[in-house]
Amino acid sequence: MIKLPRVLIIDDQYGRSHYSGDGMHPRTSFCILAGMKDVTGDIPFPETLGSPIVEALFFRGQIEKNGVVYNDLDGTIDAIRKGWKEWPRWAMVMLDLQFITGQVRPEGTVEGCDTDRDPSSYFGLSILDRIRSEPDLHDIPVVLLSSMNRTPIEKRFADYSVCQFLDKDEIDRHYGRERIATLLKDHGLVEDPSGEIIGHSVTLLKCLREARMQARAGGKNILILGERGTGKELLARYMHKHSGRSGELEMCFLQGCPETLVEDLLFGHVKGAYSGASADQAGAAERADKGTLFIDEFGAIPPSVQTKLLRLLGSTREVQRMGSSKKRIVDLLVVLATNRMNLQVTGDFHMDLLDRINVEHSVKLPALRERIEDIPALLEHFVSSYEAKYRDALQTEPRNIDPEAIAQMMAYPWYGNIRQLEAVVAHAVNRFPKLRILSVSHLSIPQELTEKPVVSSPVKSDGGNFRLIFSEILSQLETITFDTSPEKRGELVEALPKLKAAYSTCAANMIRSALIATSKHNPGHPMGQIQITPAVNLLFGNKKLSASQCADEIKRLFRYSPKSVQQYWSSDSVLTEAYNIAVNLRPKQGDSNQRGS
Repeated sequence: MIKLPRVLIIDDQYGRSHYSGDGMHPRTSFCILAGMKDVTGDIPFPETLGSPIVEALFFRGQIEKNGVVYNDLDGTIDAIRKGWKEWPRWAMVMLDLQFITGQVRPEGTVEGCDTDRDPSSYFGLSILDRIRSEPDLHDIPVVLLSSMNRTPIEKRFADYSVCQFLDKDEIDRHYGRERIATLLKDHGLVEDPSGEIIGHSVTLLKCLREARMQARAGGKNILILGERGTGKELLARYMHKHSGRSGELEMCFLQGCPETLVEDLLFGHVKGAYSGASADQAGAAERADKGTLFIDEFGAIPPSVQTKLLRLLGSTREVQRMGSSKKRIVDLLVVLATNRMNLQVTGDFHMDLLDRINVEHSVKLPALRERIEDIPALLEHFVSSYEAKYRDALQTEPRNIDPEAIAQMMAYPWYGNIRQLEAVVAHAVNRFPKLRILSVSHLSIPQELTEKPVVSSPVKSDGGNFRLIFSEILSQLETITFDTSPEKRGELVEALPKLKAAYSTCAANMIRSALIATSKHNPGHPMGQIQITPAVNLLFGNKKLSASQCADEIKRLFRYSPKSVQQYWSSDSVLTEAYNIAVNLRPKQGDSNQRGS
């Protein structure tokens, strides 16, 4: 269930539970004007709103002792920290600058001190300083909410990375609600209200915020970088919703498409452009006019088509159909996605193309292992979805997942990301339709998921100790023996999958090291161009293997690896590129789909 975003408001006036003046409590008035639901719980009958846009928890930031009010820095930081660690966490913190301290007058107001009025001594700045000094709190978006003159201390706002300054006078009857909504869109860490993108981890919410900001900028190109299975298509849909564009979202999937089909899918053709082109047909770029064009795995676009793509990504947005000399102008947002994290060093793309897609400011979609706190919510979603899907056919029962199973699934790095997690849940719901609790065994979690992955902790050594370490490893491998007595055979059989995974991981790391060692450095590939032929010859000590033979060896190493090690290949840019080169050299049935899609 998606909750309203929750905001912490630290203010000495709004944070008081007691109000001795006439009329409505200032906090209540503020909430009505700003579209906020007060969830603090310290006012007996807070004003209720029909359709609030945000939940607000108010905190005074002060304590009162013996009739004197003091600022409470430690208590304030504790309140911030508590709401940041728990869910729903703060989407944003709104912070006052000036806090009035001193003796409490008989009517309930506070006298104030001279230091309260000194801009350099504002308590709000002390709170900011503490927030930015604690690494765990760095990601909290802070908006200053004050009516004080900010000019003398504006430089300090920038030093503290304050998101924005909001004058209290701007929260009026006409614009208060809109101002808060805009602040949340621009700076808030807010879940996807549609529920299509599931999760509330800081890593994911920062990604969504960046996606919103870039989509709302309009008239530009946006690059999504993310591993396979992370949900790049869903993020593209999210961007389209927040772009404010009136047109449609066109999806273009290019992985594995022949060169001529790539061009046709993107730009269309005219009648007679090629054999079988019996009528004019618009491409995805034209159909997306006034809307958004999503190009998935644009890394698969061949060089011959990149020139046309350059014109589409330019400011004029030109489209030219196959077989036509006529250029059409379209107005669209272009969202491109790829799992190739090293676009700038492969040498496969025009530099002008990389400049236009703004690689340096790409939206990075986190891998599932970088947002593990989202796994329980994803599990709940997938269980519910597949229960509904199979309900008529299998009469599935509502069920829960055992906490131990959830813990084990949160401990695994999920190299296949959300797609892999979904597959595990779908199989369990389909396989056990009548069970109300799914345990580890019901979920069929592979052994690799319940063990610490071999690939997660590669051993590094300095050059001086390499020979000694390598010699010790060889000595242990050459002298190791296995007890094959009848009573020990079961243990040996049980250990074989782990031995296979360890061997495959070692082989993958060896070929990876060989690929890096033999990479060719040139201006187009400053980080090194991957070459599989010299790498495989180096690995096998045979300089006579042909390029085709080397490609076969690369594919064989991948094919005979356990699934967990195959996922390691797919998550590593060097191994992924080597496999793609091998498949291009030796395309056979079953090998046509490149890795890392």
